[in-house]
Amino acid sequence: MEEVLSEETIRIVKSTAPAMKQHGYRIITHMYSTLFAEHPEIASMFRKEDHTVQPGESYERQPLLVAQAVHAYAFHIDNLTALEPAIQRITHKHVFADVRPEHYQIVGEHLMQSVRLILGEAATPEVCQAWQEAYDFLAGLFIQTEARIRHSLG
Repeated sequence: MEEVLSEETIRIVKSTAPAMKQHGYRIITHMYSTLFAEHPEIASMFRKEDHTVQPGESYERQPLLVAQAVHAYAFHIDNLTALEPAIQRITHKHVFADVRPEHYQIVGEHLMQSVRLILGEAATPEVCQAWQEAYDFLAGLFIQTEARIRHSLG
């Protein structure tokens, strides 16, 4: 894992923030669809109601939250300090949901497949490479943070 993201990766990912805002929900909904179909053991880690449009709502809660987080990551990738509260909140949820390091590779594969499918021609090799690097960096950060949380819990 890279300890820091390259300026080129930061520039490319940040430039995709508008696309992630516009298409993020579709990307993440598709990601969960393929992920859960291929890995039902991961699907069981989630509450079904968070993947169902609830009365009075327009979107499934979990995909919407993840889409918003992906957009925030792209938007703030040049200032990750702005994301620290969200990273702490998400990693604590992951610890209590028993998310494990090996889950990140699986999720990353489904995320990148969904990015390529939904963004189509806009998902150039450069964009996909930058997003893969950015995902791997963030996954590494989450894994390290979750390990520290688990250690502190005993």
